[in-house]
Amino acid sequence: NRGMLKTKTRVLVTHGVHWLPQVDKIIVLIDGHISEMGSYDELLSHDGDFAQFLKTYLTMDETIEDDDDPDIAAIKAQILERVDSVTSDAAATSGDELNRSSKSKTNRKLSRQISKLTTTDKKEESKKEIVTPKTGDRITEEEKSETGKVKMTVFLEYFRAIGLCSTFSFFCFFAFYQAASVYSSIWLSDWTGDSLLSNTSLSNTSSYRERNDKYLGGYGGLGVAQAVLILAYSIIASVQMVRASRILHTGMLSNVMRSPMIFFDTTPSGRIVNRFSRDVETIDSTIPQQFRSWMNTFFGTLSTIIVISYSTPIF
Repeated sequence: NRGMLKTKTRVLVTHGVHWLPQVDKIIVLIDGHISEMGSYDELLSHDGDFAQFLKTYLTMDETIEDDDDPDIAAIKAQILERVDSVTSDAAATSGDELNRSSKSKTNRKLSRQISKLTTTDKKEESKKEIVTPKTGDRITEEEKSETGKVKMTVFLEYFRAIGLCSTFSFFCFFAFYQAASVYSSIWLSDWTGDSLLSNTSLSNTSSYRERNDKYLGGYGGLGVAQAVLILAYSIIASVQMVRASRILHTGMLSNVMRSPMIFFDTTPSGRIVNRFSRDVETIDSTIPQQFRSWMNTFFGTLSTIIVISYSTPIF
């Protein structure tokens, strides 16, 4: 009653009888026709084909070999004990020979089915012991990796996961931070080149102090602006990149969980785990670091060109 399949119909085809007490409805097929249908308790209480099958199968399984799993062996023992009690009560209250004859025919059919199951199990175990690789038996597909430059659609997909508005906002914050950094250099250049402040003989005048305080306040304000802008950029970028990682991981998990069974047959589990470990680590760590490095390089180069152009107009 929990999980993604709680509202779905789940069909289980198995000869593992220890799972039967946990299912909601059991359908018994004999010769391609439905013999019985109902819950586990209902079918046991009827003492029909299902109960006879359990008794015959568990009795034969007990004589053939012991189960490796003690928990499964205990469950089978409990099922066999209950089946014995039900069938013995039914046999004591019913003396119908036709019913016994019908059950004996069913038992013979079930015995043949059980012998096929046990023979198949033995063959599978022998195959596990001696494995001879054959050419053409491989069903897994080789992993194909893209080569060359990363397509722009990949970056757009990442920016969509971040959010286009958020991407634009932290681009602007970082650009304003670099602009404040460039302007602080220009401001400092103007401060040191001011003709009034260069005249030390006027250092005690009010105009000298006012001019110096103006430059000092402006330079301090630009420093505070840089701190606020880089803080805003860092917060928005960190939060939205974590959000992008979560969105991409959730989408990948959803696609894998909804993949057909052939995907899991042809794709090694290690390759799937790799996507959720190494690739997600790349999204979490490598891409944000590379993105910040690109931003620093781009805007740093642009700001350097602007400063040189301002200080050396002929450039």
